[in-house]
Amino acid sequence: ECAGQHNPPLFPTGNEDPGNGLLGAVAVLMALLHRQRTGEGQYIENPQLNATMAHMAHAVRTADGRVLGAGLLDPLQMGIGPLDRLYQTADGWVCIVAALPAERAAVGRVLGVDTDDADPYRLETAIGDAVAAGKTDEWVDELTGAGVAAVAPSGPNMAALLDDPHYRDTDRVAEGVHPDKGTVVEIDQLVSVSDAGRVPHRLAPRLGQHSTEVLQMLGYSQETIAGLLERGSITIGA
Repeated sequence: ECAGQHNPPLFPTGNEDPGNGLLGAVAVLMALLHRQRTGEGQYIENPQLNATMAHMAHAVRTADGRVLGAGLLDPLQMGIGPLDRLYQTADGWVCIVAALPAERAAVGRVLGVDTDDADPYRLETAIGDAVAAGKTDEWVDELTGAGVAAVAPSGPNMAALLDDPHYRDTDRVAEGVHPDKGTVVEIDQLVSVSDAGRVPHRLAPRLGQHSTEVLQMLGYSQETIAGLLERGSITIGA
């Protein structure tokens, strides 16, 4: 469904792993509620296939092949319709989304096209020809000024996301120093719980880095740990 009309399937960017966790959490809550009400426990089965089906539950294919609940990309993967699409400008690209009648009319006024044209291909061509004659920034200013959602696509930019000060302040992103890799910026805490302190961020440990700490937690004495190290039974990360 995500590849576009008439195109071969594309590997999806989402997968069932996070969806499986979500469905599992819902199932556990349901079981706990049942136990609270009846005193009886519940057996939960949560196959990965169920999560895959849940991801696509909003999309329904009719007998004639139409898809309901999800916009179907065009063959060029530029959009799902002439007024919800990427268009090439004289110096780049612009994404235009006009869902409401007033927005459609505004697109017509700004671009000088008939947005009431019932032929989607003809309307797409008219908008494309008009947009190609101007620059991206100009169209964004004119369209947004007229009340139409229009933006210049920025492309992949992970650096901007990881450097966002708001994400740093809210612990979505953390920075640490790795002994071999230097400064490392990575995803931190994505779940907030009221009345619970945040665990300080730490990088993935090196092999054996916490051998001593783990054994101490398990009650091993320093002498025993030293003996294990001497015999080579455990290692401590360098």
